[in-house]
Amino acid sequence: MPLRRWIIPFVLLATCVGAVSAHASGVVQSQARTILKSRDLGKTTISAFATDLTDDRVLIRINADEPMIPASNMKLLTTAVALGVLKPSFVFHTDLRIIGGNGQTPQSGGVLLLAGDGDPALGDPELLKTTHQMHLDQMLQHWVDAVIRAGIRHVARLAVDDRVFDRQWIHPDWPEDQLNRWYCAEVAGLNLHENCVHLYAQPTALGQTARVTMRPKLSAITALSRNRAITAKTDTFWVSRKFNTNKMTYRGNVRNRRRPPVKTTIHDPPLFAAELLAERLRDAGVAVDTVGHVEHDEHLPEGRTLLRWMTPLADVLTRCNKDSQNLFAEALLKRVGRHMTGAPGSWDNGTAAMRKWLTVRLGSGASLIQISDGSGMSRNNRVSSRLLVQLLRTMVLDPELSATYVNSLAIGGLDGTLKKRFRPSPMGTVHGKSGYINGVCSLSGYLVYGDANDTIVAADREDAGRRRVIAFSFLFNNIKPPVYVRKVRSVHEELVRMIDSHVAPAREPARLGG
Repeated sequence: MPLRRWIIPFVLLATCVGAVSAHASGVVQSQARTILKSRDLGKTTISAFATDLTDDRVLIRINADEPMIPASNMKLLTTAVALGVLKPSFVFHTDLRIIGGNGQTPQSGGVLLLAGDGDPALGDPELLKTTHQMHLDQMLQHWVDAVIRAGIRHVARLAVDDRVFDRQWIHPDWPEDQLNRWYCAEVAGLNLHENCVHLYAQPTALGQTARVTMRPKLSAITALSRNRAITAKTDTFWVSRKFNTNKMTYRGNVRNRRRPPVKTTIHDPPLFAAELLAERLRDAGVAVDTVGHVEHDEHLPEGRTLLRWMTPLADVLTRCNKDSQNLFAEALLKRVGRHMTGAPGSWDNGTAAMRKWLTVRLGSGASLIQISDGSGMSRNNRVSSRLLVQLLRTMVLDPELSATYVNSLAIGGLDGTLKKRFRPSPMGTVHGKSGYINGVCSLSGYLVYGDANDTIVAADREDAGRRRVIAFSFLFNNIKPPVYVRKVRSVHEELVRMIDSHVAPAREPARLGG
């Protein structure tokens, strides 16, 4: 499904036409406090800020400078920095190259090099389906066909070069008991298929071992796996993976055929990709002697490129923000570090690069932002609602970055993590980013009025006041029972709808305070 494209080089209107009156903004602030007080949120801590970008009038300001854990709202920072540093035209590329030998005999087998660029979307099931109209096995067949077309029938060594990033694949802040789950996928210089395998469980006879199918199938992993899942009258199927290995154990009960699959992370994604390609090559009659990493200090000639797989930055940003893909955010952070330093991308140089860019963009206030990772999984990230709105403002006003950035956000009631929210929709369109980790729930983004495909370029247009943008950020921390995330999300939506009821441009100015 093609993405909706925005053309939004927003120019703030100098006029007060369509702007929120001082009285109306006061009412919005008062009603926001009333909502928060009346919803019995217990000891939940709140930082909330909202601004009408037409004239920068503040609508909501509640503990706006309090540093908060942002959860996945951290991705708003990461994707903004990646877009600002790498630029909208940036394209990830993964190369398959042959180095030396003619590859036709054992004596002349060369090195088949799989060289990564940090692309988190390589073999991503969603993008393969929507952009390339294929699945992973078909993509791998393209690589195999490229080798065969080159006349290669023997490879002495299949080497994977993932040195664009370091090999610290797991962030130290991530919860150890969740490292087998898709949102904690390892982060590498060469990634494939979200760095996960998909496991499909099917029942057999009651009391007997269930049938489990792995996609993509890799013999080295299936040989290590143990199946303890039982066909039963309940469904509790799950998968464990031994730390720092690909030894998996299927557990629990299976009653029905599982769709969608259980996604389980794999260890050492670059080697996983190389071994998967080697297995497909061998199946096609191409001999492969050894498979492994390129060493840190190893020098290899450039060789001849057999195939280049490319992913536009915009596709990565969209999957990152609309679908809250953690792997994509972390790869962007490390790729920014690589771009800025020339050294292998890491969490250290990536966070340093983020701080530098944000300081230029937001000024000295950026020093208050604490950056630990790019996705928001870490509980050591901190940012205030005011600074998030300040970032949203500067991004939507940037004629070079605005369209790509806003298009990457989920649309309320339509797609991504907001697909089932904001129904019925407010008069304005919500373009935002939700976020959740234990005890934390956040929502930040834009409330937009007017045709999304129109351009706001002048203050003298008769309908200029009808094309407005509200930027907002609601960060809630320390959520504890009996308060649950469902309730907090409802409050977030209530705040947006309340703003909408007062600022929607179609309303007559006389009604704004009523």
